[in-house]
Amino acid sequence: MNKINQLVYCPICGAKSKHRIKLTRDRILEELRKYWNSEPPSDIVDIDYNIYYCKKCDFEFADPSIPGNNKFYSWIVGMNSYYSQNRWEFNFVLEKLEESSARNLLDIGCGDGHFLDLVKKNKSKIPISLYGLEHTNESILAAKKRGFEVYDFHVDEKITTSITEKFDTIVLFHVLEHVVNPVIFLKNVLPLLSSRGKIYISTPLSPMHFERFSFDILNHPPHHLSRFSVKSYTEIARILNCNIRYYKSPASRFIERFTLCLRVSLNSINSNKLTLLKKMILNPFLTVWVFVFSISKKDHNTILVELSPKSLGK
Repeated sequence: MNKINQLVYCPICGAKSKHRIKLTRDRILEELRKYWNSEPPSDIVDIDYNIYYCKKCDFEFADPSIPGNNKFYSWIVGMNSYYSQNRWEFNFVLEKLEESSARNLLDIGCGDGHFLDLVKKNKSKIPISLYGLEHTNESILAAKKRGFEVYDFHVDEKITTSITEKFDTIVLFHVLEHVVNPVIFLKNVLPLLSSRGKIYISTPLSPMHFERFSFDILNHPPHHLSRFSVKSYTEIARILNCNIRYYKSPASRFIERFTLCLRVSLNSINSNKLTLLKKMILNPFLTVWVFVFSISKKDHNTILVELSPKSLGK
């Protein structure tokens, strides 16, 4: 039987799911080349993927659910702007920490330690012990150079480290979309939470507004294995027996929305301004369409979810 015609079940709710697209290895490599304007090594992608959609919980997922290999992440982490330095959820959680009495924090998928560094710089307002988990060797070294205690782990493995304490705050900024099974992963995270703890999770809110114009390879496998919505997070919270609050990223300014959509639609994410201008002149109708769309549609491309076990109270 053709793989596309086989029954595939949602990893969150277990419902039958519908096939959406097939992503071949060759297409992934080509999309990566267009996105970064750089030729990717041929060995960073091993397999083809199929993308399925669950209507019941509004969730998209890859099959097979196999994350990018070490070579893939080593290559992509080395690209400019891969690690964002100014995500809105960083400041949002910082404000939450200032209001709380949290004693310690674990950043799962801490990258180069940027968020941990932000908390450290607010030490007078947030007196808190900081720890990180990360799976990319280059990022672990960078975070350790900043003076943080960082442990090695891989997103498709059960979290087992030498950390024995419980945490009042656990953050997962743009991590859950990389894991093989979000529900199983979070079930492994919950035991690390203290009796008064909260987990903050941020991911893209899919589909993001600019995906109307172009296929976003970074929001698909082997980079992202899952695509989340409010409905899918609500289902996850139900399964985990957790209270849930969610927050959407503020809409960006018009000029920022327009520029991003334009760069995506013209395959010019990393092009300089002169190259972008030339492409705009060569594609006037597309430029006008993007302009009108950017005026009428605001973007809320990120969702931040706050989870706390119901047994702990609200």
